[in-house]
Amino acid sequence: MPIRGLLKQQTFDPEFAKALVTTFENSRDQLAPSDLSNPLMVEFVAKLIILFAEQGERSPERLNKLVSAAIGG
Repeated sequence: MPIRGLLKQQTFDPEFAKALVTTFENSRDQLAPSDLSNPLMVEFVAKLIILFAEQGERSPERLNKLVSAAIGG
């Protein structure tokens, strides 16, 4: 799972990191099948979640909405 590897490079506390993994799974589930088969798109979603979290967003629901808006969903 792309987000786990990326999270190893971050300093998020373990509980929040778990929430980010769940957020990633929820966001990934909203992708179109063609996007799911594209590893670059899946990694992009993971990076967006981390970027928004680094910018201070802590709400999983808001993170999902931000990612959805960023990818045009």
